[in-house]
Amino acid sequence: MKTALQDAQGNPELVVKNTAFSGGKDAQPNTSVQQSNIDQAAKSLIATQTQHEQAKLATQVQSNEQAIQSTEHCQPTVTSDAPVGTQAKAVTASVSVTCTEEVYDLSAAQTLATSRLNENILASYQLSGQVTVSALSVTTTNNNIQTTIQIHAQGLWIYTFSQTRLNQPAALIANKSQTDARALLLQQPGIADMQISAPNPLLSSVDHIQMIVQQKV
Repeated sequence: MKTALQDAQGNPELVVKNTAFSGGKDAQPNTSVQQSNIDQAAKSLIATQTQHEQAKLATQVQSNEQAIQSTEHCQPTVTSDAPVGTQAKAVTASVSVTCTEEVYDLSAAQTLATSRLNENILASYQLSGQVTVSALSVTTTNNNIQTTIQIHAQGLWIYTFSQTRLNQPAALIANKSQTDARALLLQQPGIADMQISAPNPLLSSVDHIQMIVQQKV
């Protein structure tokens, strides 16, 4: 198309002519990397790698160690070949996961707990079985890399009667009535209940009294 402008006398003053456009380029998409792009790319990798590291962590617990519940922690680290805000048609995310868990030496804890509990047990009592321990809570000081574990320990101690100890209640009830003997014996440490088997209401001398102990747990 050609357009001409004229002055008042009809003389051409300005001529404008359209010609075909050449040398340009088609529009191109200009995409920048968003954080959501990296998160989406890393999501499935984090889940898979976390499971792998958790299984690997479980194999590192030694036979004498006990893992503490609720202390397992897995921290993923995500990197990408294109930082957020840069222009890229595709982004590749790399994921690494570090898992940690608190454990304690079960054998050492049992030994220590048994020793501490025995300090408060009378000599007439003996441990039945072994002391069981379990971790209740964990306090960690990151700066000093110090971990404090609160341990719950329990055990069963049974009162034991030596022959000397059996002779004492025998002497106590000799020549007593069965009613008085029962009352006296139930006051003695380690005796929860008793039965007297005698033909006469009045018990015999100490030489004719036989004490039989049945432990009750």
